Amino acid sequence: MKAHPDKFARMKNVGTVYGESDDTKSYHAAEGLLARFPNLKGIIGPDAAAAPAAARAVQDANKCGKVWVTGSALPSSMKAFVKAGCVKSLFLWNFVDFGYLTTYVLHDYIAGQTSGAKGDSVKAGRLGAREVGENGVVVLGDPLVFDAANIDQYNF
Repeated sequence: MKAHPDKFARMKNVGTVYGESDDTKSYHAAEGLLARFPNLKGIIGPDAAAAPAAARAVQDANKCGKVWVTGSALPSSMKAFVKAGCVKSLFLWNFVDFGYLTTYVLHDYIAGQTSGAKGDSVKAGRLGAREVGENGVVVLGDPLVFDAANIDQYNF
């Protein structure tokens, strides 16, 4: 929100709660948000337990379509909530492309084609060239996004 104030100008962070990657704690944390903030518009679940637990809490409170849930989770754990209208979309790191990119970076490093220094370029096959950033970090790109149009295509 701070990095893109124009994009999130109408969004206000009313609180942060922690479910500690635990379904029960995440569910109770979401219930607490719903109780404390009756005009709440959304919950972002940052892990595979938090997002489905928050969606379940919203559904149990009959607030689907009024309070939106998004976050990082397996599509199989969120499919019912997408179909129920509690979740418009969710995301997950793209593990297939992550492994693909990692293989290219490791190959180029071992072969001496990159030192891992900032500014080095790694050619990553179908992903194209990637530049090495600060601390030797190579950014993959966008995560996988799941929504009503594609969620049935994924079974993990």
